[in-house]
Amino acid sequence: MIEQISTERLVMRKFNKNDYQDVFEYLSDEDVMEHIEPPFTYKEAKKFVDTFICEDPSVFALVEKSSGKVIGHVIFHPYEYENVYEIGWIINKDYQGRGLF
Repeated sequence: MIEQISTERLVMRKFNKNDYQDVFEYLSDEDVMEHIEPPFTYKEAKKFVDTFICEDPSVFALVEKSSGKVIGHVIFHPYEYENVYEIGWIINKDYQGRGLF
């Protein structure tokens, strides 16, 4: 399994226990979560991270290389029909509109 994928400015990797606060920052934001689900509490954000600290995750941390900060996450998983997958992302609003993708 690939440990991480890097671009010029970003790293996509598995979550770790050092990510709790960064994840809470964007998952608790009403603007970020407006069309997804209700904003998370710290406990819910921690549970989210703990769920994807695993051997074969379907959600990966998206990290800004220059700061090491988790600025969002990318999800890839089977979706509704056979051989159909969903790719999605949630990004901290402070990092949106910067042409990172």
